Amino acid sequence: MTEGHGLSHSFQALKNRNYRWYWLSGLGMTGAQGIQQLTLAWLVLDLTGSTGQLGLVIFMMGMPMTLMALFGGVIADRYDRKAILQFSQTFTSANLLILAVLSSTDLIEVWHLYLAAVGLGVMQALTMPARNALIQSLVSAEQRQNAVALNVMQMHASRIIWPSIAGVMIGTSGIGPTLAASAIASLFGIVCLSIVRSAPIAAVSGRMSPIAEIGEGIRYTFGHPLVGRVITLALCVATFGLAFMQLAPGFARQELDFSASTTGFFMMAGGIGAVIGSTALVVSRREPNFTRLLLFCAGFGLSLILLAINPWPAPSFLIMGLFGLSNAGILITAQSIFQVSVPHHMLGRAMSLFGIVGGLGSISALPVGAAGDEFGLRYSLGFVALILFVVTLLMSTGAQPLKWLGRPLDQLGEPDAEAAAGEGLAATSAMDRGRSEPS
Repeated sequence: MTEGHGLSHSFQALKNRNYRWYWLSGLGMTGAQGIQQLTLAWLVLDLTGSTGQLGLVIFMMGMPMTLMALFGGVIADRYDRKAILQFSQTFTSANLLILAVLSSTDLIEVWHLYLAAVGLGVMQALTMPARNALIQSLVSAEQRQNAVALNVMQMHASRIIWPSIAGVMIGTSGIGPTLAASAIASLFGIVCLSIVRSAPIAAVSGRMSPIAEIGEGIRYTFGHPLVGRVITLALCVATFGLAFMQLAPGFARQELDFSASTTGFFMMAGGIGAVIGSTALVVSRREPNFTRLLLFCAGFGLSLILLAINPWPAPSFLIMGLFGLSNAGILITAQSIFQVSVPHHMLGRAMSLFGIVGGLGSISALPVGAAGDEFGLRYSLGFVALILFVVTLLMSTGAQPLKWLGRPLDQLGEPDAEAAAGEGLAATSAMDRGRSEPS
């Protein structure tokens, strides 16, 4: 294989026209999130000066994400995933524009942020399973791992650019115009998504109630010998580690005494590390496995511990890079395992559990942020990071603490389930034949 062919193969999913527009839509959506994360956090700190209040706003976003995520998965398995994304992103853009106007007119109050956070959380619960499950409708089976890796790469590439731009904009233009820029980026994503032509999902859902479909998805996911271990570890990472992603602006401001622009570059360091890790996984093209996931989780926990004990500003940028690299590795490896292991008709519900992962990360920001007010964020983040590191070591021994939520795959063989699986896999094969053409 020549070097040029190897490089081309590393970006094979982008040869597919529909995936290219999907990927570009992600640049807008994740760019909006990158701006939003820093700007909303800075706004809360400006209004209250409290990391506890920052944790509460993040909690208000995470609670509906957690409560609604499983229903979001059912919706993604029943209805047009592209239409779901267009609706949720339009609502998100409107939400951000309202905050931009309130901030620019000095009418903004903390309770406005509470309401906005709830709305953003509900829309994220719809967006996450639909967006990740849509990938399977756009590329062939051979391209799925590459498509997932490229999707994570662009997500973190956006986080390199936009947090630093957001920090500069806050310092020069103010929070209102910065929030407006976030809304515009989200609208760009909607426009690109409108060009995507996706194959319809197989009509295998709707024969049960939503609650029954949720139960089926949970039993399948946790009953799968590999997928069950992956989602269990992901939930542990969310509970004990993802709070830092939400509280990073507060950590930079309170513990490292960074300005808004320097905080943007601090978060940018995490994005650079994530892109390095994503690029390495894209180029390597090795099959995802649980051992690699464990290694990335160990690096994730270790980087948080190092951030907690490091007293100097300069090394914190390098440690943040390690954090970003590990986080990207976890996302790519875990989601790739899901994409190649879960049938099409079940993928929305399985991916909805990643919505719970994101929600738990936001929910845990409340106690971690409140403890940060009392003892300092270094101590609260360091404590939960140590727990995560220990849990990762225990999981490496073969433990699966949440196995009781599922049941063995050979017990999922009821006639309806088998028929649904057959229809879903047949539909996936049919779509594979029609979506792998480059254009």
